[in-house]
Amino acid sequence: MKIPILLNGSFIVDNDFLSKNPPNIPDINNLEIEYSGEGAEPDFIAIKNKLNALKERFENKKPEIDGESAKIIHELLPLERKEACDSRFWHYLTVSEYPEYVAWRWFDSNREKVNKERYLGRWDGNALGRLWWWAEFTCDPANNNDNYHHTLMGAKSQEFMLHSVDNLLGGNKYLLNSLCDIVFQREKRLPDSFIRKLFVRVNAALVTISVDSLSEKDIAALIERIHASLSE
Repeated sequence: MKIPILLNGSFIVDNDFLSKNPPNIPDINNLEIEYSGEGAEPDFIAIKNKLNALKERFENKKPEIDGESAKIIHELLPLERKEACDSRFWHYLTVSEYPEYVAWRWFDSNREKVNKERYLGRWDGNALGRLWWWAEFTCDPANNNDNYHHTLMGAKSQEFMLHSVDNLLGGNKYLLNSLCDIVFQREKRLPDSFIRKLFVRVNAALVTISVDSLSEKDIAALIERIHASLSE
Protein backbone atom coordinates (compact mmCIF):
# COMPACT_ATOMS: atom_id res chain seq x y z
CA MET A 1 0.00 0.00 0.00
CA LYS A 2 1.20 3.50 -0.84
CA ILE A 3 1.05 5.63 2.32
CA PRO A 4 1.17 9.46 2.20
CA ILE A 5 2.96 11.10 5.11
CA LEU A 6 2.79 14.80 6.00
CA LEU A 7 6.07 16.53 6.73
CA ASN A 8 4.95 20.09 7.52
CA GLY A 9 1.88 19.55 9.68
CA SER A 10 3.12 21.91 12.39
CA PHE A 11 3.25 24.69 9.80
CA ILE A 12 -0.30 24.05 8.56
CA VAL A 13 -1.99 23.52 11.94
CA ASP A 14 -1.75 26.99 13.46
CA ASN A 15 -4.12 28.74 15.86
CA ASP A 16 -6.36 29.85 13.00
CA PHE A 17 -6.71 26.25 11.81
CA LEU A 18 -7.45 24.99 15.33
CA SER A 19 -10.09 27.64 16.03
CA LYS A 20 -12.31 26.87 13.05
CA ASN A 21 -15.12 24.34 12.97
CA PRO A 22 -15.06 23.18 10.27
CA PRO A 23 -11.49 24.13 9.41
CA ASN A 24 -10.37 25.13 5.95
CA ILE A 25 -8.95 22.19 4.02
CA PRO A 26 -5.38 23.25 3.19
CA ASP A 27 -4.33 23.75 -0.41
CA ILE A 28 -2.55 20.62 -1.59
CA ASN A 29 0.24 22.81 -2.94
CA ASN A 30 1.04 23.96 0.59
CA LEU A 31 1.50 20.42 1.89
CA GLU A 32 4.86 18.71 1.98
CA ILE A 33 4.00 15.08 1.32
CA GLU A 34 6.16 12.04 0.84
CA TYR A 35 5.05 8.49 0.13
CA SER A 36 6.02 5.27 1.81
CA GLY A 37 5.42 1.84 0.32
CA GLU A 38 4.18 0.82 -3.10
CA GLY A 39 0.91 0.11 -4.84
CA ALA A 40 -2.40 1.95 -4.62
CA GLU A 41 -3.29 4.53 -1.98
CA PRO A 42 -6.07 3.71 0.50
CA ASP A 43 -9.64 4.51 -0.57
CA PHE A 44 -9.90 7.81 1.28
CA ILE A 45 -13.24 8.68 -0.35
CA ALA A 46 -14.90 5.49 0.91
CA ILE A 47 -13.71 6.26 4.44
CA LYS A 48 -14.97 9.83 4.21
CA ASN A 49 -18.40 8.74 2.99
CA LYS A 50 -18.80 6.26 5.84
CA LEU A 51 -17.60 8.72 8.48
CA ASN A 52 -19.99 11.38 7.16
CA ALA A 53 -22.87 8.90 7.38
CA LEU A 54 -21.93 8.22 11.00
CA LYS A 55 -21.85 11.93 11.79
CA GLU A 56 -25.46 12.18 10.65
CA ARG A 57 -26.50 9.23 12.83
CA PHE A 58 -24.65 10.40 15.95
CA GLU A 59 -25.09 14.15 15.54
CA ASN A 60 -25.57 14.90 19.24
CA LYS A 61 -23.75 11.88 20.70
CA LYS A 62 -20.18 12.43 19.58
CA PRO A 63 -18.31 10.07 21.94
CA GLU A 64 -20.62 7.27 20.86
CA ILE A 65 -19.22 7.45 17.35
CA ASP A 66 -15.79 6.16 18.32
CA GLY A 67 -16.47 2.42 18.15
CA GLU A 68 -18.12 2.53 14.74
CA SER A 69 -15.47 4.96 13.46
CA ALA A 70 -12.69 2.67 14.67
CA LYS A 71 -14.25 -0.27 12.87
CA ILE A 72 -14.54 1.68 9.60
CA ILE A 73 -11.01 3.04 9.72
CA HIS A 74 -9.49 -0.32 10.60
CA GLU A 75 -11.44 -2.22 7.95
CA LEU A 76 -10.62 0.24 5.18
CA LEU A 77 -7.00 0.82 6.20
CA PRO A 78 -5.40 -2.66 6.20
CA LEU A 79 -2.09 -1.34 7.52
CA GLU A 80 0.86 -3.21 8.91
CA ARG A 81 1.61 -2.13 12.47
CA LYS A 82 4.92 -0.62 11.42
CA GLU A 83 3.04 1.58 8.94
CA ALA A 84 0.48 2.61 11.55
CA CYS A 85 3.33 3.60 13.89
CA ASP A 86 4.28 6.53 11.64
CA SER A 87 2.38 9.45 13.18
CA ARG A 88 2.93 11.51 10.04
CA PHE A 89 0.48 9.30 8.17
CA TRP A 90 -2.22 10.08 10.73
CA HIS A 91 -1.25 13.77 10.52
CA TYR A 92 -1.89 13.61 6.78
CA LEU A 93 -5.33 12.10 7.30
CA THR A 94 -6.46 14.50 10.02
CA VAL A 95 -5.09 17.63 8.34
CA SER A 96 -5.68 16.95 4.66
CA GLU A 97 -8.37 14.29 4.26
CA TYR A 98 -10.66 14.51 7.30
CA PRO A 99 -10.17 17.80 9.20
CA GLU A 100 -13.94 18.36 9.26
CA TYR A 101 -14.45 15.08 11.11
CA VAL A 102 -11.73 15.95 13.62
CA ALA A 103 -13.22 19.37 14.34
CA TRP A 104 -16.76 17.97 14.56
CA ARG A 105 -15.68 15.32 17.04
CA TRP A 106 -13.21 17.31 19.14
CA PHE A 107 -13.99 21.03 18.92
CA ASP A 108 -14.01 22.44 22.47
CA SER A 109 -16.67 25.15 22.63
CA ASN A 110 -15.28 26.46 25.93
CA ARG A 111 -11.76 26.92 24.58
CA GLU A 112 -13.10 27.69 21.09
CA LYS A 113 -10.56 25.43 19.44
CA VAL A 114 -9.50 21.84 18.88
CA ASN A 115 -6.62 20.43 20.91
CA LYS A 116 -3.63 20.38 18.56
CA GLU A 117 -2.88 16.79 19.56
CA ARG A 118 -6.02 15.63 17.76
CA TYR A 119 -4.44 16.70 14.47
CA LEU A 120 -0.74 16.23 15.13
CA GLY A 121 -0.50 13.91 18.12
CA ARG A 122 1.14 10.51 18.17
CA TRP A 123 -0.87 7.33 17.59
CA ASP A 124 -2.69 7.38 20.96
CA GLY A 125 -3.74 11.05 20.78
CA ASN A 126 -4.35 11.69 17.10
CA ALA A 127 -8.09 11.70 16.37
CA LEU A 128 -7.85 8.90 13.79
CA GLY A 129 -4.71 7.06 14.85
CA ARG A 130 -6.20 6.33 18.27
CA LEU A 131 -9.22 4.73 16.62
CA TRP A 132 -7.24 2.51 14.25
CA TRP A 133 -5.08 1.26 17.12
CA TRP A 134 -8.10 0.73 19.36
CA ALA A 135 -9.60 -1.54 16.69
CA GLU A 136 -6.22 -3.22 16.19
CA PHE A 137 -6.02 -3.98 19.91
CA THR A 138 -9.58 -5.31 20.19
CA CYS A 139 -10.56 -6.90 16.88
CA ASP A 140 -10.74 -10.69 16.81
CA PRO A 141 -10.34 -12.22 13.33
CA ALA A 142 -11.23 -15.62 14.79
CA ASN A 143 -14.71 -14.43 15.75
CA ASN A 144 -16.74 -15.33 12.69
CA ASN A 145 -19.86 -13.60 14.00
CA ASP A 146 -18.37 -10.18 14.72
CA ASN A 147 -14.66 -9.40 14.47
CA TYR A 148 -15.23 -6.04 16.13
CA HIS A 149 -17.46 -7.08 19.02
CA HIS A 150 -15.03 -5.87 21.71
CA THR A 151 -14.08 -2.81 19.65
CA LEU A 152 -17.66 -1.58 19.71
CA MET A 153 -18.33 -2.67 23.28
CA GLY A 154 -15.21 -1.12 24.83
CA ALA A 155 -15.70 2.17 23.00
CA LYS A 156 -18.91 2.76 24.95
CA SER A 157 -16.69 4.14 27.71
CA GLN A 158 -14.04 6.79 27.10
CA GLU A 159 -12.64 5.91 30.52
CA PHE A 160 -12.19 2.28 29.52
CA MET A 161 -10.56 3.18 26.19
CA LEU A 162 -8.20 5.63 27.87
CA HIS A 163 -6.97 3.20 30.51
CA SER A 164 -6.69 0.34 28.02
CA VAL A 165 -4.51 2.37 25.66
CA ASP A 166 -2.46 4.07 28.39
CA ASN A 167 -1.60 0.68 29.90
CA LEU A 168 -0.99 -0.95 26.50
CA LEU A 169 -3.34 -3.79 27.32
CA GLY A 170 -3.63 -4.41 23.61
CA GLY A 171 -0.37 -6.26 24.09
CA ASN A 172 -2.50 -9.14 25.35
CA LYS A 173 -5.92 -9.37 23.73
CA TYR A 174 -7.14 -12.02 26.15
CA LEU A 175 -6.54 -9.61 29.02
CA LEU A 176 -8.18 -6.66 27.32
CA ASN A 177 -11.17 -8.69 26.14
CA SER A 178 -11.69 -10.21 29.59
CA LEU A 179 -11.70 -6.73 31.12
CA CYS A 180 -14.14 -5.58 28.45
CA ASP A 181 -16.50 -8.46 29.23
CA ILE A 182 -16.39 -7.61 32.95
CA VAL A 183 -16.94 -3.87 32.53
CA PHE A 184 -19.81 -4.27 30.07
CA GLN A 185 -21.38 -7.45 31.42
CA ARG A 186 -25.06 -7.81 30.65
CA GLU A 187 -24.78 -4.67 28.50
CA LYS A 188 -24.77 -2.52 31.63
CA ARG A 189 -21.54 -0.56 31.92
CA LEU A 190 -19.82 -0.22 35.26
CA PRO A 191 -19.34 3.37 36.50
CA ASP A 192 -16.12 5.25 35.68
CA SER A 193 -15.03 5.26 39.32
CA PHE A 194 -15.18 1.45 39.39
CA ILE A 195 -13.33 1.20 36.07
CA ARG A 196 -10.48 3.31 37.47
CA LYS A 197 -10.23 1.09 40.57
CA LEU A 198 -10.34 -2.01 38.41
CA PHE A 199 -7.37 -0.87 36.33
CA VAL A 200 -5.42 0.02 39.48
CA ARG A 201 -5.89 -3.54 40.75
CA VAL A 202 -5.03 -5.03 37.36
CA ASN A 203 -1.83 -3.00 37.12
CA ALA A 204 -0.87 -4.08 40.63
CA ALA A 205 -1.43 -7.73 39.68
CA LEU A 206 0.68 -7.39 36.54
CA VAL A 207 3.70 -6.46 38.66
CA THR A 208 3.97 -10.06 39.86
CA ILE A 209 2.04 -12.01 37.22
CA SER A 210 3.16 -12.64 33.64
CA VAL A 211 -0.12 -12.81 31.75
CA ASP A 212 1.65 -13.92 28.57
CA SER A 213 2.31 -17.24 30.29
CA LEU A 214 -1.38 -17.71 31.14
CA SER A 215 -4.08 -19.28 29.01
CA GLU A 216 -7.18 -17.40 27.91
CA LYS A 217 -9.19 -19.27 30.57
CA ASP A 218 -6.68 -18.41 33.31
CA ILE A 219 -6.67 -14.73 32.35
CA ALA A 220 -10.47 -14.61 32.47
CA ALA A 221 -10.37 -16.22 35.93
CA LEU A 222 -7.80 -13.67 37.11
CA ILE A 223 -9.96 -10.74 36.00
CA GLU A 224 -13.00 -12.33 37.65
CA ARG A 225 -11.12 -12.56 40.95
CA ILE A 226 -9.98 -8.93 40.76
CA HIS A 227 -13.50 -7.81 39.96
CA ALA A 228 -14.91 -9.85 42.83
CA SER A 229 -12.39 -8.34 45.25
CA LEU A 230 -13.63 -4.85 44.38
CA SER A 231 -17.26 -5.85 44.77
CA GLU A 232 -16.89 -7.24 48.29
